[in-house]
Amino acid sequence: MKTFAYHIIITTAILLLGMVTASAEWIAPDISASSVEVEVGFDPATGIYRYDYTVINPSSSFAPVRYFWIATKPEFPTSLVGDRPYLDDSGLPSDGSLKRDHSSASAYSIPLGIESPTGYEATIGRDGDVVWLPDTPWGQPLDFIDPGEVVSGFRLHSRVPPGVVTALLKPKIDMGPGSPYEEYGELCGEDNSPCPDPRTFWEERRVVGPQLPHERELIDGKGQRDRDENRFLRFANPLETSVDLSPETESYDLVVVFGETIVPASFEASLNRSDISDRFTVAPSGTAVVKLPLEPGRNKVVLSIDGERDDGRIATDTDQITFVVK
Repeated sequence: MKTFAYHIIITTAILLLGMVTASAEWIAPDISASSVEVEVGFDPATGIYRYDYTVINPSSSFAPVRYFWIATKPEFPTSLVGDRPYLDDSGLPSDGSLKRDHSSASAYSIPLGIESPTGYEATIGRDGDVVWLPDTPWGQPLDFIDPGEVVSGFRLHSRVPPGVVTALLKPKIDMGPGSPYEEYGELCGEDNSPCPDPRTFWEERRVVGPQLPHERELIDGKGQRDRDENRFLRFANPLETSVDLSPETESYDLVVVFGETIVPASFEASLNRSDISDRFTVAPSGTAVVKLPLEPGRNKVVLSIDGERDDGRIATDTDQITFVVK
């Protein structure tokens, strides 16, 4: 009798376990709602820019963020004479969290000082790009950026001025029992593999970051017909004069590139008719990054500055950019 009861208990437990296993469906590691914010600072005394990144993984995400990656690799080898002032690596702040630097033998890299949040380390790959990942003692569980968490302190220091670069957020992917990756693991994504390519869950973002001047894509704002005057104010972000943004957008990083012959004291800027001139660091051949607070609907930015044309005359460049939050 006891044996019979024992078998009933074991059988019931197995059935319940099967029901639980069957009901536990694999959830795709969707982190499409995640975002990256950046604050840019500049020290005129040293010529060093500071790029301070924050990763936001909202509670609506279905997976933790595992890696944060910034594309700092130049498109061309850093051998041009014009690149030399930006390749000075002296005095770049660092906190010792850079554990591996494989870029020393590469012509596709720029000098960087790197700082990391507590619990993270950084690596520079052979291609010159920067990756931050958890720095966890051996045998301890890795500490990822879980849904609902915000982590700041991913920081780069460089004499390379701001442009627009690519950031990549990679989720933690469950490859355990019951997942599409159970049998093939990291081989998924290879040709003819019967499981999803993990790269389909990576999230790419355009962010402000260090970019050599000759590699920046710029627009002139088209405020004037004369090309001399249009060189006084140019923009690395955005790359169009009218920008449509999602309803949840609250700010935008405007990147302004000033011409060589500008008159800095003449600079004026307004956002929705409110003066914001003092938010810009204005200098000949300089770059200014300003985080614009935006409201729902249309937001109009107007900038103007005087400069010397090739014929020696003084002229004014006035440009307008519209941001539509809807």
